[in-house]
Amino acid sequence: MSSETGSLFELNEYIRRVVALNFPEPLWVRAEIAQLSESKDHYYLQLVEKAADSTDIIARNDAVIWAPTYRRLFGKYLRKLKAVLQPGLEVRLLVQADYHEQYGLKLIIEDIDPDFSIGQVEQQRLETIETLKSAGIFDQNRALRLPPVLQRIAVLSSPNAAGLQDFTEHLRQNIYGYSFKYQLFPIAVQGIHVEREFLTQIKKIESARDQFDCIALIRGGGSKLDLGAFDQLEVARAVATCTLPVLTGIGHETDRSVVDLVAFQALKTPTAVADFLINQNARFEAEILHLGQLVKSNAGRLLKQDQIRLEHLSQQLAFESKKACLYTANRLENLEMTLRGSLKMRLNNERNDLRRLADLVEALNPENAMKRGFTLTTKAGKVVTSAHELRPGDRIETHFADGRKQSIVQATEKTTDL
Repeated sequence: MSSETGSLFELNEYIRRVVALNFPEPLWVRAEIAQLSESKDHYYLQLVEKAADSTDIIARNDAVIWAPTYRRLFGKYLRKLKAVLQPGLEVRLLVQADYHEQYGLKLIIEDIDPDFSIGQVEQQRLETIETLKSAGIFDQNRALRLPPVLQRIAVLSSPNAAGLQDFTEHLRQNIYGYSFKYQLFPIAVQGIHVEREFLTQIKKIESARDQFDCIALIRGGGSKLDLGAFDQLEVARAVATCTLPVLTGIGHETDRSVVDLVAFQALKTPTAVADFLINQNARFEAEILHLGQLVKSNAGRLLKQDQIRLEHLSQQLAFESKKACLYTANRLENLEMTLRGSLKMRLNNERNDLRRLADLVEALNPENAMKRGFTLTTKAGKVVTSAHELRPGDRIETHFADGRKQSIVQATEKTTDL
């Protein structure tokens, strides 16, 4: 073993020369972006490679896109560049291996192949869809019930999004004069900060969900790769499980993101979202007006029916009243005739009875009896009806038709001759 000892700097300098000698030209490599950050227009990436049959990381390196390179690449690929630079996305990069004695090995990114990543984006998109379906939440937001009136809108958008002003102006200038209350929850709509900001803001909305009728996700137009942020699993999961209906208008005519698929209603543009809100309220107003017209029409019809029925009842009542009066008058007349006949008969009967009683009284009058030769004997003012009532020596008075005679009883005897 050699007894010579070199310094760390000498070792690193040697490694730098070896790297420079063996990698004189940039080369294309395939890797996954594990982390991505930006500072002063420089983009710092952590690249990893995972085992084919697991998630174990088998290689890791830091990489950088210097600001001048980024500006050049942006001019070349435009929005595709930002769409490709997403954590979790596999990319194909042209890198220059660079070793620095102090900072170690770093890969300097010179170019990128966006077309390679498009296929990876689609694969990632399909995997996200399958994950949501397996969890049973893919249709959860679409199953919500939309309120009949949509006036309180939580808006997820960038304050600088091209479609935000179109959305708000379209609502404000609606032909029906409806008033909308919307609150902006600012998020990035592309780039590395979309997921973090989106999840933060949708949690805020959920915590105040009683203040809103729905959520509108608004952004401007863009390429298919620009939609990559809305294919991310956690962003799509947040929309799918949201307790408020989510309306999307992310500004792409043909391609639909996973967020579009799980949202309550996916619309092509921010203006289309505004139209949806306006038309929803217009439909509700039309239904109310129609119901009001039906109520008015039915009320008039029922009132007319009741009026006809009332008139019929009034006529029937008048007829029945007249009929009842005639019936009562006839009955009273019959009763009067019956009563008159009964009274006359009763009076005749009573008169006959009185005559018989008068005849009987007349016949029983003592004076009449005495006129026929009968006498009436009294003792001390009381009529004597039997000989047994008298005793010898009693003073009695005999009454005749033409006078009376006083006498003294000498004797009494029983007789059966009469």
